[in-house]
Amino acid sequence: MQAKYLLVAGAATYWGPNAHLNTSVRVWGTQTSPRAELLSVILALKSVPVYKSLQISTRSEYVIHSIVHYAAHNEACGWRCANGDLLRLIFAFIKV
Repeated sequence: MQAKYLLVAGAATYWGPNAHLNTSVRVWGTQTSPRAELLSVILALKSVPVYKSLQISTRSEYVIHSIVHYAAHNEACGWRCANGDLLRLIFAFIKV
């Protein structure tokens, strides 16, 4: 009998030990690491009021390049790119 595995990606934010803002969720849509990394950014942005500054620490070059370098192009193309739905949400938060 062959074992079957269900692959599930998760996203999380960590604010510190026992912090009430620590959050984890299951990634919706395609179950990939880049998608989970972007969803973690969304979780962080949703957790703080818009009038507060927020510093996000990540080792994900994908997240950094997608937000900092490729955003204007992807927005001009109507977010028709990989994970465009999540990138559009991130920019809705940032543009406020």
